Amino acid sequence: MSSFYPFWTNATVAHESQQHHFPCCFPQASIHINDIFCTDHAAKEHDMKGDDAWETIILSNYMIDFEWLCQAVPALAMVQKQLIVLSGEKGTATVRVVESSAGSGDGSCTKVTRYSPVPESQDNHNGMIWAAIAGGIPHEKIVILEPPLPYLYGTHHSKFVLAINKHGIRVVICTANFIHDDWVNKTQGIYIQDFPFKSNVLSPEGGGDSNMGAPCLPVDDYQLRKGEDFRLYLQLYLGQVGLLPLPRGNKSRQIVSFSPQDLDAFDFCSAKVWLFGSVPGSHRGQRLMSFGINRLFSVLRNVSLSTEAALTNTTNPNDTQPVILSWQYSSQGSLNDKFLKAMQRCMTAPDVFVADLQVIYPSEDEVRCSLEGWRGGLSLPVRLRCCDPFINARLHRWGSSGDSLSSASELWRYALPHIKSYAALDRARRSIVWFALTSANLSQAAWGVGGGGRRGARPTRERFPLYPLLRAGGAL
Repeated sequence: MSSFYPFWTNATVAHESQQHHFPCCFPQASIHINDIFCTDHAAKEHDMKGDDAWETIILSNYMIDFEWLCQAVPALAMVQKQLIVLSGEKGTATVRVVESSAGSGDGSCTKVTRYSPVPESQDNHNGMIWAAIAGGIPHEKIVILEPPLPYLYGTHHSKFVLAINKHGIRVVICTANFIHDDWVNKTQGIYIQDFPFKSNVLSPEGGGDSNMGAPCLPVDDYQLRKGEDFRLYLQLYLGQVGLLPLPRGNKSRQIVSFSPQDLDAFDFCSAKVWLFGSVPGSHRGQRLMSFGINRLFSVLRNVSLSTEAALTNTTNPNDTQPVILSWQYSSQGSLNDKFLKAMQRCMTAPDVFVADLQVIYPSEDEVRCSLEGWRGGLSLPVRLRCCDPFINARLHRWGSSGDSLSSASELWRYALPHIKSYAALDRARRSIVWFALTSANLSQAAWGVGGGGRRGARPTRERFPLYPLLRAGGAL
């Protein structure tokens, strides 16, 4: 599964219902959830067997319906080593990260961070683990972790998959929960890219060569730095969500078989995107520029747009030309002028004029006529007190306004958006300057802007999302 621009959408009921009447209604870039776990190395009916079986799978999401997921993705029950779940649902963990004191030879004590199983009891009924077992996943092969949250009202909102087999690693970042409605009734965005083992690092089966992902040689220094940034940031993020950096041979690896340092074995130099995410808490020092809107600001400032365009052989709009910003989301929090100006400032170069800002949001008619009807509006929560005149004046409808069902774009209006995306276009709307696929709605909590007004405070965040950012002057 590969693409020059590795972004996909989900195949909704609306598109599939019209596929036989209007073949063009089924977008070529649309996939089902099971496609995420398919490989190109064998016939589809044998994808998850033998050499192509996934050894380790890491699932991260806010909502997971294992009863449905195991039916939709048979590959989960065929995982060879371990299925690691990072769950946003509280009270589902089977393993926790704990700190303990360990004595040393000189009489001092050091803190040791380790995994500790959560005792099972009749009072602690874990519906998620039993649903996974009922779906065919062996009990001994699944562990569930809950990322640490410094706030009671914080959430683990990150939606991604890491899948490893003998060919390499697949990185998937999406906007959909692992539930039925999100994948068949709503519009979602999906980033997928495969990366092989390093040529000088042997895979677990003893072979370093791989056809998984694009070959990385020859490659220039810029792309090497981009791949290194991808790996380091993914390692940083995985450490923040509770995966411990454990050395090989540590007995704790029997509890959780993957650590962020395992990413060192893979070659990420073919990475098409930059990663940025948010981590709950108040960050200072070097960490201040590592998360949220500050990370977006850092990437857009430090990445050479002309270099990206040269690598992709695409037209490069001048960095100083006016741009159109596009904000597309499904909810918004309480807004103020300071936050809105900060968002625009971080999404453009210092000398770039914002010609227009378009906010994409479903209209009342689009909700009423959607696949879910009025019920679909439950996924579009905007309180009246959160409405803002600046946003209201820039609203654009979600879907096409035509009555025809003869094209894929005209059917999107029936699948309400759960996708969140932010982008900058050139003024003529002929090329994209950058594009970010996110799970972040328009709120200060999601983007990490504002420190609560306390002296010396730093931007705070309440969620754990992870996003891919495409920075290129590519023609639309």
